[in-house]
Amino acid sequence: MTNNVNKDTCIVCGAAAVEIQTMTQQFAYADKNRDVLLTADVPVEHCHECGEILLGVQGQIAQHEAVCSYLGRLSPAEIKEIRTGMKLSQLAFAERINAGVASVKRWETGMVIQNASMDRILRQVNDEADIPMQRRARITPVFRTEIKPHMLAASKLFQLRPSG
Repeated sequence: MTNNVNKDTCIVCGAAAVEIQTMTQQFAYADKNRDVLLTADVPVEHCHECGEILLGVQGQIAQHEAVCSYLGRLSPAEIKEIRTGMKLSQLAFAERINAGVASVKRWETGMVIQNASMDRILRQVNDEADIPMQRRARITPVFRTEIKPHMLAASKLFQLRPSG
């Protein structure tokens, strides 16, 4: 865990004793019909006065990037990097990839993760434009799927070709 002093005040108790710390955190992600446990290093706000630990905006971004990495999708920062590397506005970029400008805004802000086919189009546009992307190395997700009892029971009953 690393620490950086922050001059902000705690939103819980109002004390000026908030420090930004980077913590390794595990969090659940529901991927269709299965739960996946992701691990990422996330910045959190820790108040030394009341002891409260809050995720904050940067922590939410780190979690979102871990989910994007798990899904094999470009992160919001990478999408924005492609667009700005092409020197295009969000509207011009949306027209270039045949998408809506609202979708581009949602992808760049992390409100929505693009689907797999749009992610391929974004990567293809990046390759055609020959823009080198700088992947963020600060997040190293570790993926673990929790095997639940009902999953184990179902796997024992599974047959590729049911005997008839």
